[in-house]
Parts: sequence; C-alpha cells; structure tokens
Amino acid sequence: MISLEELENQCLPISKLKKYATEWVIKVLVIRWSLTKEYKNANGEGIPWQLILVDEEGTKIQTTLFNKDVHAWNKSFQLNQSYYIINGKLNGAKLNFLSVHKDLELAFMNNTEVVEDKSQFKTKQFSNGFISFDEAEKITNGSLFVCILLKVQALTREGRSV
Repeated sequence: MISLEELENQCLPISKLKKYATEWVIKVLVIRWSLTKEYKNANGEGIPWQLILVDEEGTKIQTTLFNKDVHAWNKSFQLNQSYYIINGKLNGAKLNFLSVHKDLELAFMNNTEVVEDKSQFKTKQFSNGFISFDEAEKITNGSLFVCILLKVQALTREGRSV
C-alpha cells in the first residue's frame, strides 16, 4: 500500500488533469452529493449518485455513479471529508447536462482507489475572500465592498410559521 506522503507527492490539481487520462492522483474534499433515487425512463432504469468534489485550488469536478457502482462506493465517502482518488477515467463533460467543470467529468473504473485523508484540507484558497466583520472594520483605505452572507431560518410559534 502506498503511503499518504507518497500520495501527496504524486497529487495533481484538477486543473492539470487531461481528458481521457486514466493514471493520476487527486486530493479532493466532498462538498456535495445527490440523494440516491431510482429513475425510470425510455432509456432504462437505475439509481444515480452524483458527487461534487473540490481540490485545494478550489477547482471542482463531479462524478456520477450508477447502479452497482453506487452500492460499491457510497460507503466510501462522507460529506466534508477529504480523500485521495487514485486513477479513474476523465471524460469530457456532457453538454446536455449541467456540470461543475466546463471540460471534465470523473468516471470510476475497476482500478480506481479511494484513500481517506485525515489531514486538514486547506480551503483558504477558495473561500471566496470572505472575511469577518472584525477584519472588515480594520480595513482603512475607505474602499470596502460588502457582501453579507447569511442563513435564514423560519421561526415557528404555536405551530405557525412566522
């Protein structure tokens, strides 16, 4: 088994991956996944599961697993956990579907390996430059553009939404 240090040394950013490449190592954080719901349409039926992954540069890539691959891989991933993904196939993004990466989608293959990474995933580079109010107050040049990010929750009183 390859060590985590060796994996880190072999790691590529998603931006350096090439279409149809099958041998590489990426370190990613699972930032979103879809619910696994069965579908039936004219093309068939099955269970899809989509994962959205991001590397330390902030570049996102997605993979969509189907049927037996969903069952094989869904216990391997946790939200907000980082992993090394070793090998797989990089396909072109399907133009008739939404994709988080304009050129690539990740497909798992028989030789794909996933190794959990317990180290701290560095998200500072892709934090969109948000700062705290305390930090904003210290900016002295007088030109501060403010975007406020908030979370809104409904209040319920006596069984009614307020």
